[in-house]
Amino acid sequence: MSYLAQLEASELHEQDVVGDQVGQTTPHRRRRGPKRSRLSGGDDALTCDVCDETFSTPTNLRAHKVSHTSDKSFRCRFCRRDFSTNIALHYHWNEEHPLKLQPCPYCDKRFINKSNLNQHINTHQEPRFTCDQCGRQFHTRGDLRKHIVFRHSDAKNFQCPDCDLSFKVNWLLTRHRVRVHST
Repeated sequence: MSYLAQLEASELHEQDVVGDQVGQTTPHRRRRGPKRSRLSGGDDALTCDVCDETFSTPTNLRAHKVSHTSDKSFRCRFCRRDFSTNIALHYHWNEEHPLKLQPCPYCDKRFINKSNLNQHINTHQEPRFTCDQCGRQFHTRGDLRKHIVFRHSDAKNFQCPDCDLSFKVNWLLTRHRVRVHST
C-alpha cells in the first residue's frame, strides 16, 4: 500500500481500496473491521433511511448510501456488469474473475493490471528512499515526497475560495469543496 493510501486509511478513514488492488476488500455492506464500526443502536448511531442499517460516522453512512443508488458507474471490464461502488467492483473481480487477475509472486494479492502488480512488488523489496528529517524509509520517491508534505511541512498553499480553510494539497481542497460547499 502506498504511503498516501496508508495516510488516508489511518487519518481520513475514507479510502477502502487502493488503485486496482483486489483481494483484501469487500463491499461496504459486508466489510468488517475498525475503519467501519457499526453500532447496535443508541444515541450516536446514524441510520440508513433505506435499509435501517446503523453507522458510527456520517462518512460511513454516506459511503453505504451509494450502494442504494441506481447510478452504477463502475463497469467490469471482463463481463460488462455495472456496480454502484468501486469496492463492489473489486469484490466482484476477486469472486468472479480471479484467474484474469495478475497474482503477486510473493503473496496472495491479485491485481487488475501489470503496472499495479509491479508497484505492489516494490513493497516486497527493501525500501530505496529515506527521509532526511526522520529516517523513515519508502519504496518510491513519490511516497517520500508525500510523506514530507504531510509530516514535515506546515505549508497550506491551497486556500478554499468559499471559506477560510486552507489545505496542504489540492485534492484535499477539492474534496472539501465537494463535501462542504456543494449542494
